[in-house]
Amino acid sequence: MKIIRYFRHIKTADRLPPLPRGYSSDFDLRAVSEDEATLMRMSALRSPHSIERLKRRYGAASSAELIAQLPKRHRARRGERLAPLVRRVFGTTRFDPMKRFYHEHRRKGRR
Repeated sequence: MKIIRYFRHIKTADRLPPLPRGYSSDFDLRAVSEDEATLMRMSALRSPHSIERLKRRYGAASSAELIAQLPKRHRARRGERLAPLVRRVFGTTRFDPMKRFYHEHRRKGRR
């Protein structure tokens, strides 16, 4: 049952495009509008300042317009979640770990 939950989970990073991370600023929660509160609940936004940056990025005039413009939540593709699981089970990597040593050896041979 846990494996089904593992594949159905949507990471927060997959829900919205990434924002520059910063510390949240102090703000009055009562001064936040309903649309801004909705944006903060549906994403990883920490303050109204982050909402303003997202509005500038998408060219939205209001928070309601921004909610309509943002991409919808989507599930991760199965291959994106299955491949790392298989790699963890077999202890493999998606790159050649010896490539760095090969290039170093090749450079030394040319000198």
